[in-house]
Amino acid sequence: MITTLRGLARYHDSSWIFNVSTQEFTAILDVIRCLRLLGHNILIYAGDERRQFAVFSKWLRHEIDVQATDPTSSSAEEAADRDPGVDYSQLLEYIQGPMSQSDLTPFLQRQADIFTEPVDSRTLSYEDIQRAIEFSKQGAPYKQEALCLEYAYTHLQNLCAELFAQITKWQAASTSMDCGLVLEDEDISDARDMRMVFEVSWVYPGLFEVEAMLDLETYWYP
Repeated sequence: MITTLRGLARYHDSSWIFNVSTQEFTAILDVIRCLRLLGHNILIYAGDERRQFAVFSKWLRHEIDVQATDPTSSSAEEAADRDPGVDYSQLLEYIQGPMSQSDLTPFLQRQADIFTEPVDSRTLSYEDIQRAIEFSKQGAPYKQEALCLEYAYTHLQNLCAELFAQITKWQAASTSMDCGLVLEDEDISDARDMRMVFEVSWVYPGLFEVEAMLDLETYWYP
């Protein structure tokens, strides 16, 4: 939808569609691209941690069964020697990593926990997110806001609100009437009562509704 609207603004006269710069649509597409990158990495980390947690749960269940048996019985020794069938490399990765500090934390942290005062979210860029992801894997310092999903989502909301406000303002200026209508008929002097009839149409499917046609119905009284 956004790419279609940007194409309309770029290749057609904006005076009959909307008077909005193509840069506004490009900025929204850039943020959507950033959100897709963040979402892709969140799915990767979440999948890895889920598999590691499943291994940890299986190993923990085995340890609980061993501790629950009577240590003086023969079944205790059998339970301790029984292979739980877990991948110990996955188990160690979970204990050393997500168990104490999940890789998802930078992505799911609240924006209020990063900033204490309003910031200009227009500084967000795809390259910043890429660098932040690489630095986080290496354990190096990075921009926390670059990995914050809420930060990117708030930025997208602000850009969309600004875009809608511009289009709404243009539509209001294009459809409003700044003068009155004078109805005259020299041949008929009877009393008349009139009402305005309007129809609603769409500038573009799913976008904005505007008054598309104005007509007058006249009622004559003897």
